[in-house]
Amino acid sequence: MKCAVIVVLYNYNQSNLDNIASYAPFFDQVVVVDNSDTPVAIPIPDDYHVISLGKNYGIAYALNCGIDYLKNTDISYVVTMDQDSRFQNNILDIYKEKLQQFPNQDVILSPNYVVSYKREEKSSKELEEIYWSAQSGCLFPMEIFEQIGLFRDDFFIDVVDYEFFVRARLENIKIIKCNQAILLHKPGEEREKKLLSKSIKFAIHPPIRIYYQARNLLWCAIHYKNYHFLKVYLKIFLKIILLFDHRMQNIKAYHKATKDALYNNLGEGDFS
Repeated sequence: MKCAVIVVLYNYNQSNLDNIASYAPFFDQVVVVDNSDTPVAIPIPDDYHVISLGKNYGIAYALNCGIDYLKNTDISYVVTMDQDSRFQNNILDIYKEKLQQFPNQDVILSPNYVVSYKREEKSSKELEEIYWSAQSGCLFPMEIFEQIGLFRDDFFIDVVDYEFFVRARLENIKIIKCNQAILLHKPGEEREKKLLSKSIKFAIHPPIRIYYQARNLLWCAIHYKNYHFLKVYLKIFLKIILLFDHRMQNIKAYHKATKDALYNNLGEGDFS
């Protein structure tokens, strides 16, 4: 079993490269796709295979570039990583061990995410089937991309992973969470707010991210007739109203997202 890691960078810093260095030795190959829209002075190590795009084409396109490169190698599995994620333990060894429980069956393995503002989810089960997952830290068999296709690059960013996993489920591919595989994950900027005497911790994103999240969730809800997407789409609106600052900017982004989803306007968002 040969395994590579694909890491997407965007206007990265030294901390992001330190994250990669912490898990790079576990893999047979490290593929870095640089999505930065401005030159970064910090050099990427020479022993990584670097694909420089020269512009931000979105996370899906960047991941697909890495996957296309690996199709011409002897790599059989790939782990995708965000630049702000890192291993707490050697999740690759755990994945290799757990794969033995699924002989002759294509599965996607997901880590147990530890996020600073959320309580760590603990389970007595080593493995459990889940509906979907974030893509960072997941293990994909390379042959799955031949079977169901690549990530949707017209989503640009956000919901790219959820849509892929639902497509995989339609092909009877299971998503299995490995609770012993701990990934330290940072999905957004942390905030804390009091609501009805209760302190709530949450992540915030700029309006452009609210746009992509809402648009892609609603598009998937309509396209797949899937209430899971619709539930998250509506939850974003509640967060805007109850928790977010700059509500009007975010409501405007949410409204445009809704309109674009209904009219099937995907691709990079235009906010001019």
